[in-house]
Amino acid sequence: MDPFLIPVQLVIIACYLMRFSLINRLPEPSRTRYTWFAADITCTIGTWWKTILVPIVLTLLAAGIWLGLHHAALHQYPEIQVPNPIVIYVIVSCIFAPIMEEILQGAMLSALFLIFSRYWTDLRTINLMMAAGLVFSAVLFAFFHENPAFVNWLVRFFMFVLYGGLYYLNRWNLLPAIVAHATWNGVVAGIAVVTA
Repeated sequence: MDPFLIPVQLVIIACYLMRFSLINRLPEPSRTRYTWFAADITCTIGTWWKTILVPIVLTLLAAGIWLGLHHAALHQYPEIQVPNPIVIYVIVSCIFAPIMEEILQGAMLSALFLIFSRYWTDLRTINLMMAAGLVFSAVLFAFFHENPAFVNWLVRFFMFVLYGGLYYLNRWNLLPAIVAHATWNGVVAGIAVVTA
């Protein structure tokens, strides 16, 4: 595990939490635009079943399908290597990484939406462009993970499509994507502990 990963994650999370005070330091012409962008990216519970329960159920369903297909194709469950100590890995992968990565993916999707909605007014066109932006962001985030096999890359790509879709469908709310991502990483960490 990269020793600089935790400080980078904490800085990104802190920038998100202090985004409005950081934007207030910008000159006035750009402050309004960035305030709109920052206000677009929320993290609220809202309706609990929609923001917490549905992401958990969808992620557990995806994990069950992944484990079932892996076992059917290879006659074994995946072996996941986890660096020691396991406690640090679980904290980083189940808390810091989901928050930081979903802030970054959410910021990318929100920026794309603001750009697309500025040039197109047709909702169908905007949704089509957002689908393309979602695929692009999922490809990008899947490539930034260590993927020793193409199958692992595909699984990560699918999961980032799910996270981004949850963010978009919940009207720019980060919480469903964070919950889904933390659940997935928790399942992976659980498999690593069991198979270790």
